[in-house]
Amino acid sequence: LSPFVVKIFIPLFIVVLMSMLSFYIPAKDLESQIALGSTALLSIIALNFVIADKLPQVDYLIKSDKLLLVSYLFIFLALVESIIVNVLATKRKNGLALKFDKICRRIFPSLYVIFIIIFFWIL
Repeated sequence: LSPFVVKIFIPLFIVVLMSMLSFYIPAKDLESQIALGSTALLSIIALNFVIADKLPQVDYLIKSDKLLLVSYLFIFLALVESIIVNVLATKRKNGLALKFDKICRRIFPSLYVIFIIIFFWIL
């Protein structure tokens, strides 16, 4: 395995998937969902700081920058989903909240894996 895969991709992949575990936390437990998403976001920010010194300083986005940006986006969207589901549960629309969670359990990881496939084989 290349150093890029071991030092950047694998930790990033694990953290993003960890953020998607919030879809399995009950809708009314917003604190736990936000804590999980925030921890994931802070972990990626820390990873970014650690690898920033080791990467070339250029005026354009390199492959790791693109991977980090998309990972930030997925974690942010997972946090937004948590808030939406909590609002639905608060308004006593538990069935809809659970349905939305179940859909996101499939869509989010699938889209991230599709992005990873495109990222490594096309970009």
